[in-house]
Amino acid sequence: MGLINSLQTFTTGASGVVGTVAQTTFKRAMDIVLVDLGRDITVHLREGRAPCADPNCSFDAFYKRYMGTNGQVCQTCKGQGFYIEPRYTIYKANIRWSNKPFNKGEDIQEDQSIGRIGVNFVRTKTLDTSFDDIRDSIGCTIDGINVELFRPPRKIAFGNVYYTVCWWKAVNR
Repeated sequence: MGLINSLQTFTTGASGVVGTVAQTTFKRAMDIVLVDLGRDITVHLREGRAPCADPNCSFDAFYKRYMGTNGQVCQTCKGQGFYIEPRYTIYKANIRWSNKPFNKGEDIQEDQSIGRIGVNFVRTKTLDTSFDDIRDSIGCTIDGINVELFRPPRKIAFGNVYYTVCWWKAVNR
């Protein structure tokens, strides 16, 4: 049995009672794994609309379209008055492509296939700040492969240090 250092303090978190020394050591190690050794994943967000940037573009009430000064449909916005702007963000992540067998657990729904996970499934672990973007994403690109969420992302913790873990499935886009 070991004695607890009198300077050691404890915090309660999602994973129970954890010493602050262990928590800071864990966070430092995980920051190295994720930030320094992690690979980039590109999370694709919902598209945004941007107003037409052409200064000559104006609405023509007769044609009910946005036109340029030359009387033709604006080539920048194609007559819509706006253009679709793809949005994405890049996060550092610990990436694990897996082909190990897994059993039915609480995270797998009844209608999902059970068996071996092929190379078309990947698990990522990122910093907690990526949770909202991943949850609201329309997909992701990992190692040049387009994937979509297989399960909703979840937060895991060690004390008060949180991370986002999610499973992705390869798709053809």
